Amino acid sequence: MPQMSRFREALEDACKAVEIVLLRKYYDPAGQAQDEPRLRGMGKWRFIPFRGIVGFSVPMFLFLALSDLSENIQTAHAFHHPMVRYLLGHWLAGFCMTASVGFVVGLLAWRRIVSDVWPGTHPTLSPVPSP
Repeated sequence: MPQMSRFREALEDACKAVEIVLLRKYYDPAGQAQDEPRLRGMGKWRFIPFRGIVGFSVPMFLFLALSDLSENIQTAHAFHHPMVRYLLGHWLAGFCMTASVGFVVGLLAWRRIVSDVWPGTHPTLSPVPSP
């Protein structure tokens, strides 16, 4: 059992390190204003899988899987389920959920890229003609 506690401590330290890295660096799927022409050139159905699903969902899924690993192992033991099957089922459900959210994030980022007004900038307002 002492090896399991060392493993659990190392796993919790790794999860904390991943959390610190993720919180320190802000990820914007739509990129910056200078990336706009290159990202528009990718096309909608290439942009959404790469920037939304791969760029957003995979790190989110890995964070969720690693942060809940010790609780999932304890839950599998408590309910007398086979641990590998329980983990795979939990991870499959988590991956489907994060992929769905990643698709929505990619779609919203694409809408932001193709809009005429980049967020944080003000559109040039034309004067309203007086009647």
